[in-house]
Amino acid sequence: MCFNTVDDFREAVRTYSNMQGKPIKFTKNCSDKVQVTCECGWVLYASFISKNDRTFQVKTIKGEHSCYRAPSSKHCTSDFLAKKYQDHLRSNPEWPVTSMQEMMQMENRTSLSIWKMYRAKKYANKLIHGSELEQYASVWSYCEEIRRTNPNTTVKVQCKEVSTTQTCIFKRIYICWGALKLGFLAGCRPVLGLDGTHLKTSNGGVLLCAVGIDGNNGMYPVAYAMVLKENRKSWEWFIGLLIQDLNIQNNYVWTIISDKQKGLIRAVEELLPNAEHRFCVRHMYNNFKQIHKGLQLKSLLWKAASASRLVDFNSEMEKMKAFNIEAYNWVRARHPRNWARSHFSTWPKCDMLLNNLCESFNNVILKARGKPIITMLEIIRVILDEAIAYTKG
Repeated sequence: MCFNTVDDFREAVRTYSNMQGKPIKFTKNCSDKVQVTCECGWVLYASFISKNDRTFQVKTIKGEHSCYRAPSSKHCTSDFLAKKYQDHLRSNPEWPVTSMQEMMQMENRTSLSIWKMYRAKKYANKLIHGSELEQYASVWSYCEEIRRTNPNTTVKVQCKEVSTTQTCIFKRIYICWGALKLGFLAGCRPVLGLDGTHLKTSNGGVLLCAVGIDGNNGMYPVAYAMVLKENRKSWEWFIGLLIQDLNIQNNYVWTIISDKQKGLIRAVEELLPNAEHRFCVRHMYNNFKQIHKGLQLKSLLWKAASASRLVDFNSEMEKMKAFNIEAYNWVRARHPRNWARSHFSTWPKCDMLLNNLCESFNNVILKARGKPIITMLEIIRVILDEAIAYTKG
């Protein structure tokens, strides 16, 4: 029996151990010769055919197995499973770990813990996409390729210089595709939803996004950025670049829709002081119900927020005041221009109460949020390309 390399032979031995359930071990494991033994006295020896022929050949097999089948195999490691099933994970990256565990236990005839499944999946993704650190080192090359192939696209990368080692550490990246930029300026309303969603990688990070609304009230992504932390500085950096790309000079006519993210409100007040800033009513209600519970209060708040006329808004607020004065005071402490439809500007021709634009975008890119940075950015790019092609028909 011959093998191309010593690694192929080792893999065959591990597979044999897993399938047969035999507690074998490598007693001699060199680059030119390998000896495998079992507790029952079984021995397997293999080496190169000759000095000139580097084919690895089984030379000796002594005895037969007389031991019982072991319930688990030490050779069925997470690395072994990752290499064996990486093609499955490449074609089905969302393969649930419980389904992985069931299939791998059946095929390898051994018990496997759920934690080993998580480690195997993580290592397989590393084999498929490369390590996260390797991808961070390639960010600058990726950006240059974007600039070369997509004219009018804005790509900005910031890094932090470490003086002691004279190296740069990635800090954040911003992308605004030229085609999306032109499309937004040509046919979308002056409305932007802003939001941030946490990434699921070992290095963490937050993906900031700006999403517009087109003439059919559809989601229209404008720009996005990957930052290490969501704070006022990262939002000011993101919004500042957005202002440049969209040539926002008269911010009186613009409407921003967001939740109350860390630093976002202060950043909007600083860079777009005259823009209308709406807060998502769903998130406002989530805070409201922590203190003031009940279906009646929920109904009154939503009716007040949804009322198109000022007289209807005042009527609902009076009902709330009569029902629960504390709830009324809580709502009145928040200016209605930020959450009530009756107080919105009519300029943008948009009466949205929720930040569904960004939430829809975050749901669409959900599968990308656990990938290394370049893989994530490429998945998002493909999603946007397909969305544009579908919209154009």
